[in-house]
Amino acid sequence: MKQTDELKSLRMKSTADLRVLLDATRAELFKARFAAVTDPVDHPHKIQDSRRRIARIKTILRQRELAEIAGVGQETLRLARGELEVAKKGLDAATVELKAARLEFKRAQAKRTTDRRLDKKLVDSARKVLETAEGKAYGATKRLATARARAGDVEVQSAMTHLASLSQEPKSQEFLAAKRALGERRRAAKTVRRQSEVGK
Repeated sequence: MKQTDELKSLRMKSTADLRVLLDATRAELFKARFAAVTDPVDHPHKIQDSRRRIARIKTILRQRELAEIAGVGQETLRLARGELEVAKKGLDAATVELKAARLEFKRAQAKRTTDRRLDKKLVDSARKVLETAEGKAYGATKRLATARARAGDVEVQSAMTHLASLSQEPKSQEFLAAKRALGERRRAAKTVRRQSEVGK
């Protein structure tokens, strides 16, 4: 009962207070060890209690750190997914523009007039529009590949953070599922990265 009360009171403290308490407990442990060597010990359990308190404080600090990292990771993942959606929309717009430019180019080639210079100007103008649209489509494809790779990397980081938060119970089903998910995300990110490198 005493341990759970102490744990609850430790969890209620701020991170700064926990760090101060950790330093104080370490100093207390040092003094208790020094006293145990020089003098007969009045309270032999004091060293063990100090070590346990230090372990509890470190555990709470690490849990908070992992929760903070996971929160940042989720925000980064959300931003990466948003960037991916923007890149997809850009590619869709570039594809529509490219199709329209190709159609205009075919019309310009098919249109025959008596003035050959006018025909050439129409075809050249349509060709320039087509080349510009192809450049935009290529750029949008590259941005999409980059965004996919970045989103994959962020998902891998998020899975690694989740796995680290579960590492205290390495035999649990949740830990094993998180480990499998991390492997799948790593393989998917590697595939996306390879595909983006092939497109360069």
